[in-house]
Amino acid sequence: MFKQKLYAGLIGAMLMLGLTLSTPTMASSDVTEAEVPAPVMKAFKQIYPDAVKVEWKLKKVHFGKLKGTPVYEVEFEDKDGIDHEMKYSPEGKLYKSTIK
Repeated sequence: MFKQKLYAGLIGAMLMLGLTLSTPTMASSDVTEAEVPAPVMKAFKQIYPDAVKVEWKLKKVHFGKLKGTPVYEVEFEDKDGIDHEMKYSPEGKLYKSTIK
């Protein structure tokens, strides 16, 4: 009985640790298109001028080399209805592009 409780406790602790380590590495807040820097908007519009359902977020990296760095994240649908996510530096450099 004691071993079962011990194992259950260890498994629970491992699950909690896993959940803690898998949390996002960035804090975010929604921003309007007007709040997005011009270089970011220009870079985005050059690639996807016909994007719809566009949502912008401003994030800050929590740790690593880029700790404290702002990142502009945009989620949208292209003209074919495919969901995308892109992350830009404030200078308009594309960090990451993902098809969802």
